Amino acid sequence: MRSITRLVLVWSLGIAGYSYGLMHRAEVPQASPSQSGAVDWATYGFPGPAGGNLIGCALAPEPEDYASEAAFRSMLEVCLLVARERGFLNEKSVLVLPRHVGTPLFLLGEDAEVLRIAVESRDEAAYAIARTRPLAVLSHLPFVDLSDPTIMEAVVRAKAGRSLAVLQRVVSDLAQTYRVTIASGTISGPEPILVDGQLATSFGPLCETGFVFRSDGALAPEFVRSDCGSDPDGPAPAVFESPAGFFAVLTDRDLTREQSLPEPVGGRVRFLVAQTANDSRDVLMRFALARVIYAGLQVENRTRLWGRAPEDTGGVIERGNFRNLPAGTGMLVVNLWL
Repeated sequence: MRSITRLVLVWSLGIAGYSYGLMHRAEVPQASPSQSGAVDWATYGFPGPAGGNLIGCALAPEPEDYASEAAFRSMLEVCLLVARERGFLNEKSVLVLPRHVGTPLFLLGEDAEVLRIAVESRDEAAYAIARTRPLAVLSHLPFVDLSDPTIMEAVVRAKAGRSLAVLQRVVSDLAQTYRVTIASGTISGPEPILVDGQLATSFGPLCETGFVFRSDGALAPEFVRSDCGSDPDGPAPAVFESPAGFFAVLTDRDLTREQSLPEPVGGRVRFLVAQTANDSRDVLMRFALARVIYAGLQVENRTRLWGRAPEDTGGVIERGNFRNLPAGTGMLVVNLWL
């Protein structure tokens, strides 16, 4: 209830200052702090006879990386440039981005003051956005979960359409430009739908959703859904085909339910992409070994943004063993040969 009370106060102030806020927007920085230092990299295994590899990108994002489409693309492209320079990139590569890589896109188009606030608190950044866009945020209030109302949900809903469009445009273009399959990580927002090949928002519950883009830039029609209120049981783990073979994308829900892989594809899955929490590794390994899958990759962001410690950034499943990725605070590109 306190959140709603504060929301009303924010809008009361925001309506009065709406014109002023729009007219005095600062220039959004295009350069990103996450690109200003050396990029760590690590490689595991050796090229196998069937070819292919997984390239994980543990990002170290700052709010400025989400301030514009160009900045977001630049951050992601660094991973591909490093992979190409190190000789990892080939026509059978699958690039794996972290969970929630798209969620901070609600910062798109915001000014320097909002970005400064976002360094410390995404909730405070959401309030700052609501002050300059009260009408846009107000229009999404009827769809907010009133059992636990937050300003963040209203802001995410208000900006979800643009966030999805930018995510699809950027990742699709990178997949096509570098001729790689990309597992795009996830984005939180209203449950997305596909309309004529384009991602669009619905008025459904908030979801954490992931996508896979083929090397021609096309979006695979099946999504990776987690925590969707409209489908509490959910489908079996999503399975995708790539030049490197079939792979499954797992969520925490998949591991909790110990769901079986779909047949007959389940018997042909070659590797796993895990969009799961770091504390799920034991379950992840049991899941993999029970299905005779000896390769997989799990990556998390390497950042202190919004209070998250960067010491634990995921790991690789290599020949049936789980190996932790190197700790650090800068961007990490990791290669796993299949």
